[in-house]
Amino acid sequence: MKNVVRFVSTVLLAFVGVMAVGLVLLDVRNQHFDRDSRRYAEAVAPAILQQLDVETLLGYASPALRQAADPAQLRAMFTMLKGLGAYQGISDCAGQAYMEFGGDPDEVVTAFYEMAGHFDRGSVWVRMRLVHNHRQWQLLGFQVSASTFQHGTDPDGSQGA
Repeated sequence: MKNVVRFVSTVLLAFVGVMAVGLVLLDVRNQHFDRDSRRYAEAVAPAILQQLDVETLLGYASPALRQAADPAQLRAMFTMLKGLGAYQGISDCAGQAYMEFGGDPDEVVTAFYEMAGHFDRGSVWVRMRLVHNHRQWQLLGFQVSASTFQHGTDPDGSQGA
């Protein structure tokens, strides 16, 4: 009986040790995705807000966003943003990456970031959803909210793809 208890204890201890190592490795990997996705968001948002062009946004878009995006809606959003004057920069970038495990053999990594985009005559709130596809980040969603948008906006004052 002593040997059985000792064996079960050893197996349980080994299992707990393997789980602990696995969680540490997962945390390290998630921190990598956080840093990487934040760098991407902080580079892509200014590029899009500076150009205010549908093709620029679609150049960063995932296949899912390209398929779902309405170019006319994006053009309307960019036309309204052009009314705010020249792009000045971003601030208050906040967000993180999320690792999802499901039935697929690979994990799905997405990220969500929000930041303020500043123009000569006002600021907007930018929400970006990212996906890690084929070892690169791509836009899964891009939404802009501003109180200056009056017509053709969602009830929360937002427009985007």
